[in-house]
Amino acid sequence: MANADTGLGTAGAPPDDGAFRLPAVIDIAGAAELRQTLLTRIDVGALSSIDAAAVERITTPGVQLLIAAARSCERLGQPFHLSHASEAVTAAFADLGLETFLDSWRQKNG
Repeated sequence: MANADTGLGTAGAPPDDGAFRLPAVIDIAGAAELRQTLLTRIDVGALSSIDAAAVERITTPGVQLLIAAARSCERLGQPFHLSHASEAVTAAFADLGLETFLDSWRQKNG
């Protein structure tokens, strides 16, 4: 599981591909901390790629947070790529009718 503060992989090792790894649970309880982490990474230009493979549960605030992060990157001219969207992430976006966001973030991955 990723560390929401650092984006480091398991056992404190950096992700092999340099992507920021999302935590297993993204809900209202963790949204403020994750928001701050994402904003910090955006401010220094270090959020070009997000790995969502570890996400087991994501609620509406988590979806909103990812959309806001993507829009912030876009506004600043920074890339925003989301890879390895877990079933939970895909289902959450689909349940809210927001699949087009995931589709556009995946298309940017090539």
